[in-house]
Amino acid sequence: MSIGIEVCDTPDLQDRLFEFRHRIWGGELGADVPVGAPDRMREPVDDVAINYAAIDAGAIVGSLRVTDFHLIADPAPMVERYNVAALVAHVGPEALSHVGRLAVDRSRRSGLCILKLLERAFEDGRRRGIRATFFDCSPYLLSMYEALGAIRCGEAFNDPVLGFKLPVVMILGDVDYFREVGSPYLRIAQQFPRDDDLRQWRLQHLSAPASVATASPEALPDLIERRLEVELAREHHLLAGLTRDQRERVLASAATFHAGAGDEVIKAGLKETALFVVLDGVVEVVKEDNERFVLATLGSGEFFGEMAYLTGAPRRNKVIARAPSQILVISAEVLRHLRTREPSIYATVMHNIARTLADRLVTMSHAWYGGTG
Repeated sequence: MSIGIEVCDTPDLQDRLFEFRHRIWGGELGADVPVGAPDRMREPVDDVAINYAAIDAGAIVGSLRVTDFHLIADPAPMVERYNVAALVAHVGPEALSHVGRLAVDRSRRSGLCILKLLERAFEDGRRRGIRATFFDCSPYLLSMYEALGAIRCGEAFNDPVLGFKLPVVMILGDVDYFREVGSPYLRIAQQFPRDDDLRQWRLQHLSAPASVATASPEALPDLIERRLEVELAREHHLLAGLTRDQRERVLASAATFHAGAGDEVIKAGLKETALFVVLDGVVEVVKEDNERFVLATLGSGEFFGEMAYLTGAPRRNKVIARAPSQILVISAEVLRHLRTREPSIYATVMHNIARTLADRLVTMSHAWYGGTG
């Protein structure tokens, strides 16, 4: 996968972007978006915003819109919704931007595509003199965005299109905080002047998470449930279809660990057969001899390591964390116990593995051969 980020500054690219957004929100996400022509996803703010498209092999696979705050015609409702009145007063509207309309194709969701879109917007914004940006996220994604360097800045609100959301803000020149949380955007932040003034403002007005990269043992069960509950209906989940009690019985025997950005979660050639589930963060499956050749990008709720478990063969590829990640490990011993003592749970887990493998095979078939399944 080689994703490029482009500014949609031509009519053709804009039309393709709005068509993509319409498909994702109205189709895959089931949001209440305007029906009819895809260009009805175009809004007045798009005339002054910067729209980015993530493009892979000529196809749009991601969308992001950045609007500099001073260009928003009526900012008052947004100021109230995101609780940024004090921030606007401190930095001025010309140094603030809003990020929205983030949409990613199912094959790229929660992965490197999101990181690249935000990275491009971050870097371009700093060049325009943007000091802070604010946006919202779904509750189950909050810990991921906190690991990128964002901080919650207000109470939750209900978006009429996308439901329950949490407002967050990112101080783009707060180099020390990016380093503290292990943000993959530290490299970009270091390319521009530090913003110690806004860092001090953040320390006085915002409460940063006590721990971003790891969860305490007491908090971990709740973290797991928050991450999995929201998305359990999706077919890529190892535990989809299990009752809460059944999931708890599986999780009681599982272990967790934290992987820093760049850590090698799986080494090629090892003969071990555990399954892994990404609770927070992003990992990439890459070829053993070429880390630039990305076979898959996996985010929260997605699992990996199933081929070694099914075949007993050594690991064929590396898996590398691309952001600080919390990983759940289900050992082969736990799975053997389920097979003999909890056959209904084991059958559901195996069904989820088979369905995910089939989906991945179809995706590769389309990418390599233009196949139809």
